[in-house]
Amino acid sequence: MKGMSNSEQTSVAPEIATELERIERDAWADIYAAAPDDVRSALGISHRLIDDGVLLICRALDHIQFDRLGGLGVAEPARAETLDQAIAAFDTAGVKNWIIHVAQGASELGRLCALRGLTPHPRTWAKFIRGAEPTTARTDFAVHEIGPAEAEAFGATAAGGFGLPPIVGRWLATLPGRPKWKCFLARDGDAPVASGALYIDGNTA
Repeated sequence: MKGMSNSEQTSVAPEIATELERIERDAWADIYAAAPDDVRSALGISHRLIDDGVLLICRALDHIQFDRLGGLGVAEPARAETLDQAIAAFDTAGVKNWIIHVAQGASELGRLCALRGLTPHPRTWAKFIRGAEPTTARTDFAVHEIGPAEAEAFGATAAGGFGLPPIVGRWLATLPGRPKWKCFLARDGDAPVASGALYIDGNTA
């Protein structure tokens, strides 16, 4: 499924939209950069910054979560040649399921996508934002921030929760202890049952 997602339904201030796309771009670029060499080779992982966006490719996981172009055309109008380079990269990699994110403010990217016959993807891609004020969460699980010592459990829990192969757990296990990341693990007794990660840069996460 080749297509584009559109997040124009609810708008925020342009400067906030630009910052949100930047932090998401940088977080995903860092996840891809963190992949160990053997995992990178086995999964066909590659990424590169492309103008103000990031191109993510994972040949072994032919899914839009791992094969997409995000953040393009927000800080500056998208260029046709950049979009064409991304589409060519997906084709060269043999990826069939990929997506171009058309974020708020990226109207030129949306126009360029339409000219190339791309249509809105049938699945909805929702983003939720909130301020930095404290919030209260209630759970019966024991949730705590972790470091490298619990990285294996963190990665395995994340991969298992999304139905991904164990090798993805080895990939995600590189995040605990990595600069700018805070990683969390929830346990039911001694059993890990959930994991989460937060990428922080400046005043945005």
